[in-house]
Amino acid sequence: MLSSKRENGKGIKIFLDSSVIIAAILSSTGGSFRLIRESFFNNYNLLISDYVLDECIRILNKKYPTKANILTLFLTNFNFKILRDPPEKEIENLIEIINFRDTPILAAALKYKSNYLATLDKKDFLNPKVLEFAKKKKLAIITPKEFLEII
Repeated sequence: MLSSKRENGKGIKIFLDSSVIIAAILSSTGGSFRLIRESFFNNYNLLISDYVLDECIRILNKKYPTKANILTLFLTNFNFKILRDPPEKEIENLIEIINFRDTPILAAALKYKSNYLATLDKKDFLNPKVLEFAKKKKLAIITPKEFLEII
């Protein structure tokens, strides 16, 4: 069960996967953009790691080069907190839980005690094994749509 909105969003930490950031850049009417906008206006903490930032830059430059400059505007205007990647040991501990490419993301969300990890990656993050593991660690992995339904 997902928790409901707290007073003025203080203390709520939402770690974003690159899929959410890319989707928000590509569409200002979709759930990903709405999640970022609502988080900003409700004073939620939007968190990403260096790994997520690098992934966004790589994907935008490769697939959507005309949109790459929008990333800087997003990061600045919506007050993202860009955090250091967790130590390699913390990342390696998750290899049996999730696809190795996603271990740095899950490790960062856990390290920085995020309340939510927002993603559109149904295959790797939104599967029973990962969801159960995250729940035990008090991390709710959700889609932007699910988050918008609870705020």
